[in-house]
Amino acid sequence: MSSMKTPGVYVVERSAFPNSVVEVATAVPAFIGYTAKAMNGTKSLLGTPWRITSLAEFAQYFGEAPPVKFSFGRSDDSTSFISLNAAGLLDDVKLLASSMKVPVAAAVRAEQQEEAINADTNATPEQKASAKAKATETLSKAVTAIRAYVASVTNLSVQLKAAEAEADKIDEAVTEVTTKIANAAGKAIDIQVVTNALAGLIDGYDKATIKAKYYTIGRTDKFSLYHNMRLFFANGGGPCFVVSVGNYTDDLTGEKLQEGIETLLKEQEPTMVVIPEAVNLQSKADCFSIQQAMLKHCRLTMSRIAILDVYNGDKDRKDPEAGDVITDFRENIGTDGLDYAAAYYPFLNTSVMSENEISIANIREGLDDLKTVLMSYTPQLEKYINTIGTTTNLNDLDIAHKVLFKQSKLYATIMKEMLDQVNLLPPSAAMAGVYTLTDLTKEVWKAPANTGLANVISTTVNITFADQEDMNVPLDGKAVNAIRYFKGEGIKVWGARTLDGNSLDWKYVNVRRTMIMLEESIKNAAKAFVFDPNVANTWVIVRSTISNFLTGIWKRGGLPGAMPEEAFSVHVGLGDTMTPDEILEGIMRITVLVAISRPAEFIEITFMQQMQKS
Repeated sequence: MSSMKTPGVYVVERSAFPNSVVEVATAVPAFIGYTAKAMNGTKSLLGTPWRITSLAEFAQYFGEAPPVKFSFGRSDDSTSFISLNAAGLLDDVKLLASSMKVPVAAAVRAEQQEEAINADTNATPEQKASAKAKATETLSKAVTAIRAYVASVTNLSVQLKAAEAEADKIDEAVTEVTTKIANAAGKAIDIQVVTNALAGLIDGYDKATIKAKYYTIGRTDKFSLYHNMRLFFANGGGPCFVVSVGNYTDDLTGEKLQEGIETLLKEQEPTMVVIPEAVNLQSKADCFSIQQAMLKHCRLTMSRIAILDVYNGDKDRKDPEAGDVITDFRENIGTDGLDYAAAYYPFLNTSVMSENEISIANIREGLDDLKTVLMSYTPQLEKYINTIGTTTNLNDLDIAHKVLFKQSKLYATIMKEMLDQVNLLPPSAAMAGVYTLTDLTKEVWKAPANTGLANVISTTVNITFADQEDMNVPLDGKAVNAIRYFKGEGIKVWGARTLDGNSLDWKYVNVRRTMIMLEESIKNAAKAFVFDPNVANTWVIVRSTISNFLTGIWKRGGLPGAMPEEAFSVHVGLGDTMTPDEILEGIMRITVLVAISRPAEFIEITFMQQMQKS
């Protein structure tokens, strides 16, 4: 050796083993959406992919949940869960008027008898005292009956107004009656006059002319990334990237969400792209544009897949307004990059948000209508109902909320409806968690299916075996994976296909994800040989490096075959994968053939009768 110029002993170390292939991470989703903030100390993270490992870290860098906002108001839909129908109450009040007139008439007679005895010069003091006591007693009973009647009439007045019927005269009459019976004062005959007049007003209403009035409550904000992150971590989620494209004061737009996809081009680690807020966009065309951009991005990078939701996925395929949401999705998703995406349906009723996180404070519009409706059902809670919209004292609002929640069935129903709307989430975030958990507890080559979902109460659509036939094996191959309820087993993911369902190569999600893992791992390892001599020695090292890696995968069950030779083969060299001209051009071609395990999607068990043996 030229370096040996001085006599002595020289130690030479040579590597005995080739470089190894490091297996890349397989379950690192990238979430894109709106957050409360995007700050790392004083540095803005807006539009920057940022790695986190827990919901606590999400809150640290991106803030807490959005202020959920609701609007209460009129609805033209007779199926609304809130309705005011004064027609039925009108009959009840008219019947109550009849029973009220009896004690009033008795009080008038007792009053007249008292006056007659007082005018009789022969009446003894005992007789006068007895007549006065009887008049007082009957008047007291009459006042009690009148007050019950007035309470019903007041309730009727509220509902008549809510039904847009004229009720001002009733209110005036109620005021006059109330004045007359204040502290049981006044003459029975005067009370009879005003109560009869009030009853006469009520008799003037015809229930056939009174229309029912319907109300509903709906969410007005569209931000849900925080709640989807909750669902992700609840279902086994781990390290992930978050791209914040705006805060809660911005408008939810497809342009910003689409810009967030482009920021992932420089990131190597993400293996999934998830945009759960895409289905919250007002325009379904904007949603499909974002999903098409996700597919193009995944096809371009070839290192990740898109997990998609179906627009209007909370509705079934025969919804009169939305139509067939699955067909709509297939027709608008396009044809580019279908083997790099998986879609799931339907939406999920979750429990990520609890009832103590919803209150009066979340209702920002229609407070007057809300008070009207609550008063019509529970006028005895007027004190607490009147705090709605009239005070900003959080303690007073909290007390009113707790009292109304316990004592007003309608109010509790409204709160439950609000909670259900917040907890209605698309399945993509949950599926990202399922992918992560499957990779961690099993392997990437295990199909992320036949597994339960955490924090999920039910699916919005109950899918049967017959319903799933077209979803799973459609003519166009655009399979949509079902999330189904099974009696005794709960909610399960019941599908593992990509949108390229007609491809024998990329039909299954686990096949595509396994291949991505192999490709990325081998590609990263091959970088060590860039600029090395393109000669036989290098080829031998490359072949052994990749073979050792694939042998390890085969031993773990990722590649089927009784022997490694049946599971994979690696080819590199002159005359095998390269020509002399390609070597002169500096090209080293490596061909890797692998057999990927496919899921047992259809299991057929055949039974036949055999002859009796004895």
